[in-house]
Amino acid sequence: MSLLSIFSTNGDKGQAANGKKRKWIISAVLLFVVIATFCVWKALQPNQLEIVLVETTEKANQLPSPKEFIATLYMGNEVRRDTLKTFGEKASFGEIDPVYEDKEVRLTIEGDHYLSIDTTFTLTSGTLEVGMQRDVEKYGRIRFHLWDPYMGEMISGCKMKVGPMDVTTGSEGEVDILIPLAQQAKQYNLSADIPLADSILEMPCTEDNFVCVHPSMAKDAKKAIQEELNEIIEHDARYRSKN
Repeated sequence: MSLLSIFSTNGDKGQAANGKKRKWIISAVLLFVVIATFCVWKALQPNQLEIVLVETTEKANQLPSPKEFIATLYMGNEVRRDTLKTFGEKASFGEIDPVYEDKEVRLTIEGDHYLSIDTTFTLTSGTLEVGMQRDVEKYGRIRFHLWDPYMGEMISGCKMKVGPMDVTTGSEGEVDILIPLAQQAKQYNLSADIPLADSILEMPCTEDNFVCVHPSMAKDAKKAIQEELNEIIEHDARYRSKN
């Protein structure tokens, strides 16, 4: 083989190697451009946030279900709302400005019979799971006074049964108890050592509620009043006779 042929062969190999190198470089540059373009495009895309509610208290099927939950998202001066009808359903907040990405935002959730949520979190795209707790006071806190309208006084120290619980009225005739969630209901049966005018307590109730004794107690009240009046008359007569 001549020297010229050798140089020619080496030159062809060098050109081929340089060609492959250029192809690798071009491919790498194109890949970099594609990745960079995707990153820029991704950064400019609006965020999508979904919120799903999960019940964290024990089931209380005997109590009313929530009519709806209202989720409110506060981002700077922007306020967004969505409504959920039940647990497992998602509230969607789309087209969120990327400027709020990784920023602290405020979220509130309100629903019938459940404790309200008011919290802050770092905003990222995806699904946010929020635990909801039933308000155990709504149908479980029972407050009332046992009242005798015929004597015009509260009845203290009276043993009663309120739903599943045995209670005794306080010094002012008051009752203040909390029924466990598993035993809560929309209404409770009432009974006592004395006859009551009210046998059912509708919930929810407040401390301003009064449970009254049965009208049959009016006879005893009338008798007690008459006896007290007779004592006053007799005392007045004795006083007059002495003078």
